[in-house]
Amino acid sequence: MDDKALLEKHNPILILLPEDGNRARPGALFAGNKGRGDYHPCSSELFLSLVIWRPVKKAWLRIPQDLPFIRNLPQLKEHALGLAELRRKAEEEPNPDSILAWELDLEPIMSQNSRRAWSSYAEIKQRPEIAPYLGTVVYGHIARENDCIILQYWYLYIYNDAPNKHEGDWESVSLRLDLNETPVRAGYAGHASGYKREWPAVEKEGDRPIVYVARGSHAAYFTHREKGHRTN
Repeated sequence: MDDKALLEKHNPILILLPEDGNRARPGALFAGNKGRGDYHPCSSELFLSLVIWRPVKKAWLRIPQDLPFIRNLPQLKEHALGLAELRRKAEEEPNPDSILAWELDLEPIMSQNSRRAWSSYAEIKQRPEIAPYLGTVVYGHIARENDCIILQYWYLYIYNDAPNKHEGDWESVSLRLDLNETPVRAGYAGHASGYKREWPAVEKEGDRPIVYVARGSHAAYFTHREKGHRTN
């Protein structure tokens, strides 16, 4: 089977809360009876089209930009470059390794403000220029080794509002197949490095494993627990 077909055959089924801006997130002041929504895997184009670019990381000591005497200083104002300009900068770098020093900071979302992040994300999705990049996305990769085949599925979440709050959150699921393309084992990324199970013990729908996605942190689990999983 070709790579694309094999990745699609075993594409994991994610069990997660609806991405619904009308549903309050954990920590919201007024949850009401609307339940709680959560972020879904997004495209890298969506994420990168919203970032402020810095050639090096910004210092921890920051000057408040809303103070009257510096509010109108243009050199202190930052804005997202847009995807095309960011791509141009990357292509013009003489040394690709220098990109590792870049800092990409989501313009509309403050990392430590989880309440504002959820409403900011709802506003982001209304921007006309963002429309082409909306939708749930999974990135697949396949590695064929001498003794096995590895399928990797990568998910990019725009925000993590678990106790460790931060913008940008990559999670993954890996499947190990034998050379006959029969699944042998599954590994789910999660806290404390992740979890693995032999294929017969994995909950599945047909050839596709079931993945229970933790609210907020987006860690992946093999089972659902009503009161949540503990992290060691």
